[in-house]
Amino acid sequence: NPLLIVVCMAQGFRPDGAVLSWTEDSTTIAGPEVHTGPSQRQSDGTFIQSSVLKLSPERWSSGRSYTCHLTHPALTSPLRESVSVGQCS
Repeated sequence: NPLLIVVCMAQGFRPDGAVLSWTEDSTTIAGPEVHTGPSQRQSDGTFIQSSVLKLSPERWSSGRSYTCHLTHPALTSPLRESVSVGQCS
């Protein structure tokens, strides 16, 4: 079955300890469709980390909004970035 891949990447942060998570509309997605890799230290001492969300074409085309959330000790409030089928061509 074809899958649609949505990738969220955080880079240039320090210290280590970012947490990436996903929501579908406002519901947390927790399951095998989410894969968050380990953070990796870069040569400049900052870190990079990515999380992948795998969706069926039917789920993606339902029009729901998918949001990646980033929390980190250096942030006063989480960062988030959203995408939906209507924003993509």
